[in-house]
Amino acid sequence: MNKKKDDFEKWLDTQLQDDEFKKGYEKKLIQLRIAEQIIQNRKTQNITQIELAKRAGTSQSAIARIEKANYTGYSFKTLQKVADALNCYIDIFIIPMQQRLSR
Repeated sequence: MNKKKDDFEKWLDTQLQDDEFKKGYEKKLIQLRIAEQIIQNRKTQNITQIELAKRAGTSQSAIARIEKANYTGYSFKTLQKVADALNCYIDIFIIPMQQRLSR
C-alpha cells in the first residue's frame, strides 16, 4: 500500500507543476473543505441533515447536496444560513493566487 501511495504522491507532485491543474486542484480542495466542515460540525452537534435543514430553513436534500464535495451551487447566503444553524461563523480569506499556489 505504501508503494501505491508513494506512486500517487509522485504523480500528484508532477501534476501540481502545471499551473492550470494546480488551480483546479485548489478549487476542489476548497469544495471538499466546505463539505467536510459542515458534516463535521453537524455530527459534532449530533444532529441529522433533517434537523439542520429545519434550523437553516431549507430542505434535507439541499443539505445533502451541500455536504457533497463536488457541489458548487450554493450561495454565500445559503452557507451563512447553514453556519448560523450550526452556531458557527464563516471565515473567508481572499489571497492573491500567486501566494496561494506557492504554498
